[in-house]
Amino acid sequence: MGPHKSSWRRAVTAVAALLLTAIGLVVSPTSASAAVACQVTYEKAWEGGNGFGGNVTIKNLGDPLTNWTLTFAFPGNQQVSQGWTADWSQSGANVTAKSLSYNGSQATGASWSIGFNGTFSGTNTNPTSFAINGVTCNGGGGTTQSLVVSPTAVTVTAGSTATYSVKLAAQPASNVTVTSTAGTGNSGITVSGGASLTFTSANWNTAQNVTLSAAANASSANGTRAITVASAGLASVAVTASVQGGGGTTQSLVVSPTAVTVTAGSTATYSVKLAAQP
Repeated sequence: MGPHKSSWRRAVTAVAALLLTAIGLVVSPTSASAAVACQVTYEKAWEGGNGFGGNVTIKNLGDPLTNWTLTFAFPGNQQVSQGWTADWSQSGANVTAKSLSYNGSQATGASWSIGFNGTFSGTNTNPTSFAINGVTCNGGGGTTQSLVVSPTAVTVTAGSTATYSVKLAAQPASNVTVTSTAGTGNSGITVSGGASLTFTSANWNTAQNVTLSAAANASSANGTRAITVASAGLASVAVTASVQGGGGTTQSLVVSPTAVTVTAGSTATYSVKLAAQP
């Protein structure tokens, strides 16, 4: 009986090994899911009355896609009424656009556009956060919010003014306050206008001016003054302001002497110069 029992055990062990191998082949993990990275650009195609149109451009920065789902939320009461090049749906503020049979496969680096028409009341602010297959893309409009300041080097004539402009790089979801503060340096240069500016979803890309003034006796020899343009949560921008002319003296003519006696048949002189460097 011993030899037969041993053979039976060996047979059972061999079958079990084959079964485990087969199971392992069935349940072995699949290759890792495709890495998703994306860029989304959102822009209004038109707006009038209580209606508007939206264009959304998607760029695949990750692995090739076999299908995709775009999701985002409106900041207001906007509603998608009809869409194209995707299967559009909306629940509350949350919008979903799913790929169709002909545009689900997208290679790395591919860009494609989808669009919709919608309705709204009140303010029609752009959405600011987008995701593809649950992975957040780079935010609204394809542009990171920042301050756009021009120029960043300003020369102010002594006794006069000069300006630089400020605007935002992208439409904000809420009002943004931008301040300009004079720092160390030539105290003859001051911020005389536009020290605090407010940008909204309507005027965010309209440049607003900040006015710098230089005192009449501001000296160009005292160096420059740094002006810091800042807003909460954004990188500040430095503006360098300098004075032209001045030197501590108001410009005038210096004549000496102002009374001259000329001998008959002879000559006399008086001198003329400027009080400050022109």
